[in-house]
Amino acid sequence: MITAILQSRLARTSFDKNRFQNISEKLHMECKAEMVTPLLTNPGHVCITDTNLYFQPLNGYPKPVVQITLQDVRRIYKRRHSLMPLGLEHTAESYMLQWQRGHLSNYQYLLHLNNLADRSCNDLSQYPGFPWTIHDYSSSELDLSNPGTFRDLSKPVGALNKEWLERLLTRYQEMPEPNKVHVWESLLFPGLCTFLSC
Repeated sequence: MITAILQSRLARTSFDKNRFQNISEKLHMECKAEMVTPLLTNPGHVCITDTNLYFQPLNGYPKPVVQITLQDVRRIYKRRHSLMPLGLEHTAESYMLQWQRGHLSNYQYLLHLNNLADRSCNDLSQYPGFPWTIHDYSSSELDLSNPGTFRDLSKPVGALNKEWLERLLTRYQEMPEPNKVHVWESLLFPGLCTFLSC
């Protein structure tokens, strides 16, 4: 019922052109859209002019209008929403350089790499993956100069256990062609096998 009311209200309203930053802006596109965050989906209208991208939420939250200057947009990522290729995400460029200079933490940099691989915290079905690097979980202090503290980085996580690797290779030989990719994914992300019934 609520969804029907929202859709009806969206169909009867349009972007308020009085919200343009400049009266000389030329409208290029207007459509219904949703701003998706991990805990909230906010319906509204998107409007693109020659200088700005605007989002006007139907309920006025978090602002009456969210404005992004097109000059500030460095990259647009295509995103899946509800398992369909319907979304866009805006983000800053040069993360690698910022990470090398120490302006970004390892965590922030890995989140950026996940975004490039189409894995985002905004989509729980494509949640980011992080590398497993520590091997020593029994010591009270980690000796970072000892190579035994870290896992063997020459192999993917799924290939560290010999029995696991042999089982995956056997399964790979038995699987038909379109599904073989899932076996290789499970080498990188062993927990994924639970969802794929490997």
